[in-house]
Amino acid sequence: MQSTSKILMVRPARFFFNEETALDNKFQRRAISNDVSARALVEFENFVALLEESGVEVTVIEDSSTPSTPDSIFPNNWFSTHPTGELVLYPMFAQNRRVERKEAPLSYLKGLKGFKRVVDLTSLEEGGHFLEGTGSVVLDRVGKVAYASLSSRTTKEGLDLFGREMGYRIVPFTSYDSGSVAIYHTNVMLSIGSKIAIVAMEAIRNKSEQEMVRGEIEESGREIIDLTMGELSNFAANSIELLSKKGEPLMVISQRGWNSLDLHKRKLLEREYKIVTPTLTTIEESGGGSARCMIAELFI
Repeated sequence: MQSTSKILMVRPARFFFNEETALDNKFQRRAISNDVSARALVEFENFVALLEESGVEVTVIEDSSTPSTPDSIFPNNWFSTHPTGELVLYPMFAQNRRVERKEAPLSYLKGLKGFKRVVDLTSLEEGGHFLEGTGSVVLDRVGKVAYASLSSRTTKEGLDLFGREMGYRIVPFTSYDSGSVAIYHTNVMLSIGSKIAIVAMEAIRNKSEQEMVRGEIEESGREIIDLTMGELSNFAANSIELLSKKGEPLMVISQRGWNSLDLHKRKLLEREYKIVTPTLTTIEESGGGSARCMIAELFI
């Protein structure tokens, strides 16, 4: 099963510009106003309501104010769940993101029906090796293939260990933004759905790597929606396929990402999905992440 109707989201205690992650997340922009946390919370609540109206079962976990975790709103980076019962914990690049692995969400996840074991990769942090969840790896869950753009947050050591532990074949490559900076997370340039893959092929500058990624996706039977660099920079690939409780396929993409797409690409997506478009202006600018980053799928 590629997609699910059950997800977890974390309501932030205090969301703000993270100095540590800004070192390599070029999507982040420092806000001029000082009400970032309040505006982000409104966007979060509206997003949850929109998902629930669309038939998604949303579990909301309350973040705690201590320790301070400005990026707790992006839980998909520190854990993932799998239908075979695994809860995977990932090694994080920024030290102030490692403490997002708090007791409340961990207790909830371990209490889910079907939970079998924790696959803990976090010891890699000690050696300077990282893999930030489904930000770093975009999963073809049906084919057991993990696509990964190598960066300071996605290292070969992390990928190899994930592949061995979870039985995934790794497809590694490199990708860059329009300023020739390595893209920090794979999920800002690639999204894998059941029938469609949204990807900015232009970001993969090495032609042999580009053809490898294209070939893998095509061989899986998915149709490719190839983004421009402008669409990538507006978070059009930071989208996620979900299901409603009735089994209706949904494509969750921020209003900014949706607005950036040309008419042809919109029609292709509308052919397969009901489109869910939250407004995430503050979260995107200050956090450098969008709709997909805020959603942790529950497969257990």
